[in-house]
Amino acid sequence: MSGTPRMELDSDGLKIAAIREAWVAGVKASDVDRLLALMTEDVVIVDGKGRCASGIKEVKAKLLKRFGLFDIEQKISLAEVAVSDR
Repeated sequence: MSGTPRMELDSDGLKIAAIREAWVAGVKASDVDRLLALMTEDVVIVDGKGRCASGIKEVKAKLLKRFGLFDIEQKISLAEVAVSDR
């Protein structure tokens, strides 16, 4: 038994965790198509300077540019998953 606490996740929580892991893997691989597959057409992203990219085309261009400039490693820590609207 490890010293790490284990979170019990329901079905929705497991789906969220799977998407989160797919996102991290896509970022690690610099795989723009894999990331875009996780988005809807009305996606909006905001960068660290508050600039927005909206829609798949703009987001794709921004991701391609960022992956071309930087080597990105992402970590996500999660203390709790809350699912509302049940």
